[in-house]
Amino acid sequence: MDDRAKEHLIDELINKYEKKPCVCAYCGVPISFEEYVKQFERDKRFCSKSCYMKFKNNMLKNNGDVFSSCTERVIHNFMSKCYPHLNIRHNVTDIIEPYELDFVIDDYNLVIEYNGTLHFKNKYAKKKERKTKLNDNKKRKMLIKKGYCLCRLWSCIGLYTRPELMKEALDELKIHIDACLKDPHRRGDVIDVIVNTDHDIFVHINGSEISK
Repeated sequence: MDDRAKEHLIDELINKYEKKPCVCAYCGVPISFEEYVKQFERDKRFCSKSCYMKFKNNMLKNNGDVFSSCTERVIHNFMSKCYPHLNIRHNVTDIIEPYELDFVIDDYNLVIEYNGTLHFKNKYAKKKERKTKLNDNKKRKMLIKKGYCLCRLWSCIGLYTRPELMKEALDELKIHIDACLKDPHRRGDVIDVIVNTDHDIFVHINGSEISK
């Protein structure tokens, strides 16, 4: 099958696919196919950020716990098992308002973030994706200024559906979390664990790649 035939087949499949395959977990409004794909890894999907925030706030009021994605939930479970003696806060908004941080270990000024596909888009990406990258940079600068050590796991592919790769990535992330916990002088460092489309894992510290 040539490329043109493949493109035609994909277009045909998309046209046949239900245009609104699920509804918003907060308001019940049908979600478009495009939004469904963007939120593919999430436990629950929402028609807008406003609905997501309202859902999250309601859950927190009821002592519930909200995770933006299945991957984020796995990371939380992983860290809870590795560091049962530490208080790991999730969905933290009281450090660099109005930005939300995935995980914070306050006693060590340590922040852990998971950045999925949306964070990987290039400078020609859509407005929403460009805003995501700008927010990433703002959060990084603000955390450095406040003396936090920032560990980020980046993946442009779905780690949740690749458990072996996820385990490898989390083991690598743990190495650097351990280093931050042991050395308080590392505050202000930014450690990026990056998983690419070839399933290779790279580590950058303060923007420079290091050998593993």
